[in-house]
Amino acid sequence: MNARYALPTTALSVSGYKGMISEVPPGIAVVSGGFRQASNPTPCFAKVFYFGDKSNGKENFPRKIVFFAEKRNMRITVITENRPSPDGRFRSEHGLALLFEWNGRPWLFDTGASAAVLDNLRVAGTDPSELYGIVLSHAHDDHAGGVEALLEANPQVRVWLSREAFGRRCFSLRTGRLRDISMDGTLPDRYPGRFVPVAGSGELEPGMRVLTAAEVSADCCLPDARLLTECGGERMPDDFQHEISLVLADGDRTVLLAGCAHRGLRNIVEACRKVTGRWPDAVAGGCHLPDGAESTERRAEELARYLSELPTRPFLFTGHCTGERAAAVLKERMGERMALMRCGMKREV
Repeated sequence: MNARYALPTTALSVSGYKGMISEVPPGIAVVSGGFRQASNPTPCFAKVFYFGDKSNGKENFPRKIVFFAEKRNMRITVITENRPSPDGRFRSEHGLALLFEWNGRPWLFDTGASAAVLDNLRVAGTDPSELYGIVLSHAHDDHAGGVEALLEANPQVRVWLSREAFGRRCFSLRTGRLRDISMDGTLPDRYPGRFVPVAGSGELEPGMRVLTAAEVSADCCLPDARLLTECGGERMPDDFQHEISLVLADGDRTVLLAGCAHRGLRNIVEACRKVTGRWPDAVAGGCHLPDGAESTERRAEELARYLSELPTRPFLFTGHCTGERAAAVLKERMGERMALMRCGMKREV
């Protein structure tokens, strides 16, 4: 993702040039050494070459040639997802794990529900032992269930998660009976030094920033009474103080990763703008719009309208807890600016 701006193949190879990078107006493209207005103007950068003709022992007035670079997007690979892969090579399950590259190193955002994440990574072409870092969005086992297998497969990898996730117990009433959906709370003690508690917004690496519940308001968010947490021996609706999101900012492009957006995707997008000063160009993750909720279609309509009215009109790559009814509404309203995840899918965002 570092190499966001790459010279097109029409660029000349010139020895002894003096070069610089300069920002240029949007919408310019290079065609056979000339310029034209692009049909869909997008921000771009230019490489400027200065060189002259030394024929006859004289150096003529230097010519300046500008080559414009196209903006390259970030690739996200869906390692674990509810919806099966079209070719059947990946093992699907109720969970989420997204693979991306940062500074030339592979990172995983969430780990799915089980050790299936190991095989899925290998099928995707990434050895689990090569992972550089893992970020957990919240303390539910369908996002953190693959952590132990990854820690065993990779003795160096570390895991970032909210400090509010440590020791937290979580429960679900969605099936009509109480189920414990907590991540394994013994892992930090059994793997000392491998878990990094996140207390507030800050950078994990240059350009990679975490958003915690402290930065994400609970406005425009309907609590899910079927999801509970335990505090002091008492169970209550979960306010998801243990939820974090990830902002990836490189050049002039910003990508927002959200696990389930339990605190409301709109609130998380607003926090991205507040903390970084930038609206996201793309959003990837679940929208917490399950099929069983009565307000799903209305909330999907509101989300589509909100995203469509943002200055960046971000692309939405969603799945997991975004149900089929919500996905249909989002697709109808957002068209090509929305895509539904499937296990094993790769997408430029």
